[in-house]
Amino acid sequence: MAGACGTCTMCCRLLAIKELKKPGGKWCEHCNIGVGCKIYEQRPDSCRAFSCVWLQSQDRSERERMPLELRPDKSKVVIAVAMDNINVAAYCDPGHPTAWQYGAIGTVLAGLAKQLKLVVNNGKGQFFHIMPNSRAKEVIMSAPDENGAQWFERYK
Repeated sequence: MAGACGTCTMCCRLLAIKELKKPGGKWCEHCNIGVGCKIYEQRPDSCRAFSCVWLQSQDRSERERMPLELRPDKSKVVIAVAMDNINVAAYCDPGHPTAWQYGAIGTVLAGLAKQLKLVVNNGKGQFFHIMPNSRAKEVIMSAPDENGAQWFERYK
């Protein structure tokens, strides 16, 4: 069941799912890639609660919606905002570890870095705090929270 996600299933790959003991960067065994969740009605609470920034934007006015090219399966980056609305995490597809640096998604993330605390997971096990001046510094992240997201803990 894809719903408003369309054919995007990138969160099923990039995010850790605590209830399923699924690490980030690996496809969930319940994901029908490009279609949706095979256990949608019984999916874990963390999956039910998660909504990426692109999906959240689709509930806004047409002018405020993020374009299709920024949908995670197109941009290769899933963006998540913490409950504090200050910390932002961007998770890159391991097959595209520099996707966050280029094109429309790179522009969006550079803008977010000027306003919020942005951390990028390059999909290769490294996390970087992106500074407002676009410099990056490697960081240590927290263990996945109840929604499977990880947040800035300290500099490496």
